[in-house]
Amino acid sequence: MKKGFGILLVLSLGLLVGCRSNDEPQDSSSNSETTTSSSTVSSTTSKSTDESTEKSSSSESKESSSPSKESSSTDNSSSSSISNGSETLQPEPSTTTEPSESSEPPASTEPTENTADAQAELKAMHSELHLPTVTAPNGKALNIASSVEVNRVNVLYYAMDKALIMNHRQLNNETPFASYSVSDYGSNAEAQAAVNYIVDDGGQAVDLGYEIMGHQQGAAGSTYLNWQEGNWSLTVRGLNSEGQDPVATAKKMVNYLEEAFLPVPKTLGQITVDLGSSGYQRAQVVWQVDEIVYRVTHQDPLGALQVAVSWE
Repeated sequence: MKKGFGILLVLSLGLLVGCRSNDEPQDSSSNSETTTSSSTVSSTTSKSTDESTEKSSSSESKESSSPSKESSSTDNSSSSSISNGSETLQPEPSTTTEPSESSEPPASTEPTENTADAQAELKAMHSELHLPTVTAPNGKALNIASSVEVNRVNVLYYAMDKALIMNHRQLNNETPFASYSVSDYGSNAEAQAAVNYIVDDGGQAVDLGYEIMGHQQGAAGSTYLNWQEGNWSLTVRGLNSEGQDPVATAKKMVNYLEEAFLPVPKTLGQITVDLGSSGYQRAQVVWQVDEIVYRVTHQDPLGALQVAVSWE
């Protein structure tokens, strides 16, 4: 009886163990399915999170790439100033406003033509020469053209509204009112011949004042008046057809020369006034200093004397 009960007990235990063994794989499979499902959910959740993050980043990128119009120009200007991080930063465009119409332009630092001093330029260029001081008539600005030839320096003087630098190209279209030249003839004899000294004491005597007597005579429709002062000989010519009186002009010249002093010629000096002509050679003052001959011409007789008197 006991033996049979023991066998029955052993069989019962075996069945119980077999049942438990069959149940365990089912639990493992269930756990695996649960794990897989959980992993899928986690992956789905992660993917959703990533997509959400990408959408957010994309949205932010779009917003940053589409700034307002005001900031767009500044950003574009800044970005165009930098290329691959290798170029030098360029200054940002100025944001200052343009001056109004009433604003005055800045003062120019460049010298204007009105500051030109042609006479000073001439003296600086020919510092070795004796030069006269010339004044333009009627309050005009003095302009000068100068040229150098073989053994000769020529100067032309112009009266204009504006002062220009010496030898300005505009002078090519202007007419001078006076001239000055220095010529080297190489010998006293040649220089004396170039003066063309005239002495004529024939004809009618004329008192010119200051105990100076002139001599007047007519020839070929003209009247000539001649007189001497020191080493200077002076001649005035007038046209009869124009009613030109050389005596009136001669007296003005004599009166001026009582107060002013001409250069001292070595040896001769000649002053000639042609009232019948016009232009800058109407009156001429020529004198010799050894082999050098100086010549002044002017459109006005007294103007010619004044230039010669100023000779240095």
